[in-house]
Amino acid sequence: RRTAPGSADTGQDGTTNSASIGATLTIPIYSGGRTSAIVRQNKESLSQARIEVDVSRDTVRQAVTSAWTQYIAAQQTVVANRQVIAAAQLALSGVIEERNVGQRTTLDVLNAQATLITAKINQASSERDLVVASYAILSAIGRLSVDRLALQVTKYRPEEHYNAVKDKWIGLRTPDGR
Repeated sequence: RRTAPGSADTGQDGTTNSASIGATLTIPIYSGGRTSAIVRQNKESLSQARIEVDVSRDTVRQAVTSAWTQYIAAQQTVVANRQVIAAAQLALSGVIEERNVGQRTTLDVLNAQATLITAKINQASSERDLVVASYAILSAIGRLSVDRLALQVTKYRPEEHYNAVKDKWIGLRTPDGR
């Protein structure tokens, strides 16, 4: 007696005399190397992605390190320029006193004033460098944004721009419809 796969031959008393189960296994005998080539390609793609992640990580580390170094240098320059200004003010006061008693000329006073002005200009420049370095740190760690800086400007929303231009013909119209 023949039975279909998955069915059983049962007697009158309900006992099973035989059972069979069918399964089909397909193994390609020859695929021309396509399967192994796809596996190798995917492994290489994974390796490339890992390398790109490592390169990106190293780039970020380098940017943060450089920004931090510039920040520390700018801080030290600000402190040094404060001392230069204090020294230039003291020197100017001394030159003015010496001029009053006839030991120095007006040209000496003007030179001392020029030195003080140069020191103040250098101080302003070093304070600017400090601010730029602090923004470079924020940029390097991904925190330089309109929200973070609480800027009073309209925030750019790329989704809105995309929705405005997604159905436009190539370069024929702008978001405002012209």
